[in-house]
This record gives sequence, C-alpha cells and structure tokens, in this order.
Amino acid sequence: MNQLPIMVDLKDRCVVVVGGGAIAQQKVETLLSAAASVRLISPTLTERLTQLASEGQIDYRAKRFEESDLDGTWLVIAATDNSEINERVYQAAEERRIFCNTVDYRPLCSFITPAIVERGEILVAISTQGGSPALAQELKRVIATAIGDEYVEFLEMLRNLRPTIRRDIPDQTVRSRVFHKLVDSDILALLRAGKRSEAEASSQTIINSFTQS
Repeated sequence: MNQLPIMVDLKDRCVVVVGGGAIAQQKVETLLSAAASVRLISPTLTERLTQLASEGQIDYRAKRFEESDLDGTWLVIAATDNSEINERVYQAAEERRIFCNTVDYRPLCSFITPAIVERGEILVAISTQGGSPALAQELKRVIATAIGDEYVEFLEMLRNLRPTIRRDIPDQTVRSRVFHKLVDSDILALLRAGKRSEAEASSQTIINSFTQS
C-alpha cells in the first residue's frame, strides 16, 4: 500500500476547484454533498455551475487561476483541460503544503478520489491507486450489487443499540465481543427476509446473554 486511505471531514472547510467544465461540476457537486465550502476559479462555467454560483452555494471567482486563490484552503482540485494551468495549481499547492488532486493525471496528485458506493450511512471507497479508474468503476458496480438495503437497516439497528450497550457493558473488550456476535448472527438474514421484529428480538437475546451472565 503506497497511499493511506482516509475519510476527511470537509464540513465548512474551504476547498478550491480550478475549472468550470463538466468534470469541475462533478467535483463541485461531490464536495457540496460533503458540506465543504467551495471556492471555484474559472473564467467560464457550465449552466449548472452558473446556477450554483447565482444561488450562493459556491464562492465563484470569474478569472484565471492565481497562486493567492489557495490562501486559507484545505484541499485543491485542478480540473481544467489546460495542462500548464493544472501544473501551476499543483506546484502552488505543494509550496503551501496543501493536498492537490489533478483530474486524470496521477503525477500531479498528492491525493486521489476513489470510486464510492453509498448506501444510507454506509460508505465504501474503492481505489486502484490510479492504475485503472475503469476497473474501479467495475468494482463499484459489483460491491453496490452486494450491499442490499438490509445492511443499511442493520447499521441503523446497531447505531441505536450502541448507547445502551455502552451503558450496560462498561468493559470495552466485552462490548467488542457483543458487536461481533451481533454481526455474525442471523440478524442480517432476518432483515433480508423482511422480519424486522424477529431481528430486534434476536439482537436483544444476544445482548442479554452478556448482561445477565
């Protein structure tokens, strides 16, 4: 593994996107879904980006990129079709120790964005470390097919159970055993079959086996 996979909290943090075309639009919308504060640098915009700018959802600066555009930012994405501008963005980011992604050009990336499968609050990131985005998309399709709604429902149950388990089972090692036993149980199969009440009863039986022993 030559890259560290991490999940980054970008809520209300400034991210600069350089470019105003379709790829930049895709990156901007992804960043907005992560609650980032987006600063967009480009002389021209797509219709959708124009709408986002007019609605005040992004900080749009109608001009060519300047190094000072990176002031106060956390991440930058270079998404233009001009290799010289993309390299300028990357070099400016490197000088400021800001992570940079240059779309579709791995040598000018200090981070890359993975293919994502999202089911409710389940998020699976898939990366080929720049080797083949097409394969990453195929893996995304396979994994998306494998994760059904029952997993989303099970996560909801586990999240709701966590406060009670933490309260009733103070020992962290024992709590870990409880959660692993819940995951290894028949609960997923019951949820897959639409038997929510039976699944909840099964989970309570497992928890009781630890709290009443």
